[in-house]
Amino acid sequence: MAKRTRAKLTQPKSNYFVGDKASISFVSSGCTLLDTRKLRNAYCSQRLTSSKRSIPFLLTFEEWLRIWMDSGHLDERGRGSEKYVMARHEDKGGYSIGNVKIIMWIENVREGLVGKKRPREVVEKISAKLKGKKKPRGWVEKVVAAQRGRFVTFETRKKLSAVGMGRIPWNKGKLIGPFSEEHKNRISASVRAHFSRRDHA
Repeated sequence: MAKRTRAKLTQPKSNYFVGDKASISFVSSGCTLLDTRKLRNAYCSQRLTSSKRSIPFLLTFEEWLRIWMDSGHLDERGRGSEKYVMARHEDKGGYSIGNVKIIMWIENVREGLVGKKRPREVVEKISAKLKGKKKPRGWVEKVVAAQRGRFVTFETRKKLSAVGMGRIPWNKGKLIGPFSEEHKNRISASVRAHFSRRDHA
């Protein structure tokens, strides 16, 4: 009895169209059927997560994919300090055309925490985990590029102001200066090292 083989579900490197409807979205050259399935799975996953959070998800797969492609960060989707996600403007309304944006994951986390206060145990746990951990090379530049040209609305400014209201400054009651020569030299060396790394990045 002849052995049956399973055909590979890949397309040759050529122009490939995504979707099975009349309004098909064009994907760049080199996209395979496997890549398309991964993207559709990612779309379904986000739609399911949105449903669990009782947030309307009004984007079709073609619209969702077009937004990602236009952002230029389709290959950088995911969770992590250098990844990008699809978020809603001010976390209001549903996922629909005109109410979504592609931003860095860390920026989306920060926006979600505006107006919320973490328990002290959680803060201490996060602090201990991040202590001594350095940011990857180029991380600062990516954050700056993502923030460039961004407009902060009046409502967001009010939220940020409310969060900081009543917060005790870190230097309250502490004697700052005059610094010793040794301390000044350490600060100077640290600043020079920082700018030296940035210039060679």
